[in-house]
Amino acid sequence: MKIAVVGATGFVGSAFETFLATKGHDVTGVGRANYDDAKGAGYDLVINASNNSKKYISDREPLTDFDLSVTQQMRVLADFPTPVHVLLSSVDVYADLDSFDLTKEDVAADPARMSRYGFHKHLAEQCVRHYAPNWLIVRLAGMVGPGLKKNPVFDIVNGQPLRIHPDSEYQFMHTAEVARIAWTLIESGQRREVFNLCGDGLISPRQIAALAGSKMNLSELPTNAAPRNVRISNAKVATLSTLPTSEDAIKRYLSEIRP
Repeated sequence: MKIAVVGATGFVGSAFETFLATKGHDVTGVGRANYDDAKGAGYDLVINASNNSKKYISDREPLTDFDLSVTQQMRVLADFPTPVHVLLSSVDVYADLDSFDLTKEDVAADPARMSRYGFHKHLAEQCVRHYAPNWLIVRLAGMVGPGLKKNPVFDIVNGQPLRIHPDSEYQFMHTAEVARIAWTLIESGQRREVFNLCGDGLISPRQIAALAGSKMNLSELPTNAAPRNVRISNAKVATLSTLPTSEDAIKRYLSEIRP
């Protein structure tokens, strides 16, 4: 199969390129340097991992984020026409992130209550639904893996100031597992479907620090900071693939950076 991974130089896209290459596919990793040379028809499958992943941009410069997420999505759809388009989106499309029931894939979208970042992800999804002949949307949550440059896990391991309450709880998945499970969905013929893809079970920064043997840097934590719990439903994808736990993801990542 001839596959293009757009955004292959990024954190998540690189994991997809690595995984698919091991499966013997004809994979073209697309980045800024080779975008113009790589674009065009002829791909059996296109995976778009190139939309913006930096949430702070949406708060500071919403127009820039719109261009990097929505306009970029339209650009990829136009430049890489394909029978099947896979979009790597975000669980931030949900207005309520603290409830397993309110983060099921069939929950009605509430754009007025979305964050700017989530709203732009929502619009990118609608572009895919409208313009791609067949599509698969995978909504991602917390991740770890090679090339990690931001998130609470990175901060803890590198002694950076933690900006969230240490008893907050999140779900994490290793990017290699994200690629593996997403490919399981693709191979099983899932089309015109949406899946949340996140680790099973919750883990806190305090627990991550204990696993890493690191001391948390709370020097910049606001005095009024309260725990935030993100609970994303993964029941739908769990019917089609085994899911590693969030703790498994953290342990795997730690073993890779501290062999």
